[in-house]
Amino acid sequence: MKVGREPERDPERLDAARSAVNDDVELFVDANGAFTAKTALAWAERFALGWGVSWFEEPVSSADFAGCGSYTSRGRQGSRSPRASTPTWPATSATSSAASTFCRPT
Repeated sequence: MKVGREPERDPERLDAARSAVNDDVELFVDANGAFTAKTALAWAERFALGWGVSWFEEPVSSADFAGCGSYTSRGRQGSRSPRASTPTWPATSATSSAASTFCRPT
């Protein structure tokens, strides 16, 4: 699900998505680089704890090397969503995969 273009509407949209599926269904979000690193970290916690989001793709622009570095180093600490059975962002598996795909300096 796309997020970040109208972040004030994201909670309402995520509520609708979560209520449309049961808690066993994983929710993935993709910000297409819409956030700064600081904002992405705050939203990552909200996504994981509020809606059980288990994948947060491209939270910061792939051209934002400093932001990508902050995102990957902070993400390695990990967390677990109360709704998801697997670790969620900023968990090592999701962060490492997303970071290697979208936050790789050339």
